[in-house]
Amino acid sequence: MRIHEAQIANRAQMYMDSAREAFERGKMRAHGVLELPEYPGGGSTPCLTRCRCEWIYEEVYEGEELVGYNCTWQLDPNADHCEGCLEYEAKWNPLFVSVLGEASPGWHEEG
Repeated sequence: MRIHEAQIANRAQMYMDSAREAFERGKMRAHGVLELPEYPGGGSTPCLTRCRCEWIYEEVYEGEELVGYNCTWQLDPNADHCEGCLEYEAKWNPLFVSVLGEASPGWHEEG
């Protein structure tokens, strides 16, 4: 089977793009978010590893105690988005994730 140059370039780009999931997962864990339902570039959307979305988070405190994170799936304004990414933006805008890793839709107000 002969692979054309365009196919090779496409496959190489997909390998480079696949680092996005690891980056997003690492970014969130570095800030204390234990786990999110999906990650951009994780392959769960039609755009697969070509996803240009990202998770944005905000720490939520009750008094001085960190209780969790308000997280939003954010679309890149400079990219076209697949149906899966648009669905995630609507579904997880916002998503509250407690410090114990429990996720629930909606904002959690600081107390």
